[in-house]
Amino acid sequence: MEIAALHADRGRERIRLHRRTDRIRHDGNVVGVGDFRAQAEQTCRNLRVALHAVGAQPADIVKVTNYIVNRGDLPVLVEVRRAILGELRPASTLVVAALAREELLVEIEAIVALP
Repeated sequence: MEIAALHADRGRERIRLHRRTDRIRHDGNVVGVGDFRAQAEQTCRNLRVALHAVGAQPADIVKVTNYIVNRGDLPVLVEVRRAILGELRPASTLVVAALAREELLVEIEAIVALP
């Protein structure tokens, strides 16, 4: 399975997964232009796929960095993350800033400790 724009940097027992949302679908198109919820859902689904690809699961995430364009979207991101990734509560950082392309609204980076 090919995961577009997934970067997995394997260090000792940790892997850094970075899901670039400029290629949020495997065909390179942005999902949900202007729709934060749609982009957040797709990004979290892609993160689950990436976790599975390296033999991990959401419970193995030890830190996430969430990038969003509008701070007001944070409650939606929290809701979507819980629905798709479960009740995990790793160390978390929020960055509110413009992303690489104007239509991008969310990006998530995760660090995973492999079992």
